[in-house]
Amino acid sequence: MLHHPTDKEAPPVHVWVYRSECEMLVAWRSFMIVADADVLTGYNINNFDWRFIFARADQLGIGADMAQGFGRRKWHRTTMRKKASSSRAKGYHQVWEGNFTGRWVDDLFQAFKQAKLPLLSGRVRPRGNKLNDMCAYYLEDGVQKIDVDPKQMANMQRTAEGRAKVALYCAY
Repeated sequence: MLHHPTDKEAPPVHVWVYRSECEMLVAWRSFMIVADADVLTGYNINNFDWRFIFARADQLGIGADMAQGFGRRKWHRTTMRKKASSSRAKGYHQVWEGNFTGRWVDDLFQAFKQAKLPLLSGRVRPRGNKLNDMCAYYLEDGVQKIDVDPKQMANMQRTAEGRAKVALYCAY
């Protein structure tokens, strides 16, 4: 979904409310399995989102249930593993990978960082690899991602205003 900040009406967003984080994660897993997506994509989803979701599920005692059947093989358990490499040219580099059997996970952060996406004609390379830098480079009219520091999200959940900002961050 792409929504320009100057648009007067936001596109419809469905909000589901759960009594607990555990209940929410189980419902989200069910939704993902029913959706049966061929491609799972996002920006830095391997190093942050997937790692966080599976680690949080483990902390809540539902890790085995969350990981079971996430890929196309229903009996297969999805796990995250750290992949590290180093070279004189690039230095030490580590990424996390999940084994989502039968699904393609496309982490755009890695694609940008490894320069697999084309540079636009007549434009200088983006300043950095942050999502806002990429939005400003590839999208028209200076569209930007609503920026929220992941370290602040837990504190922001404590107020209605903070929850609204996190919801906008997640939706746009």
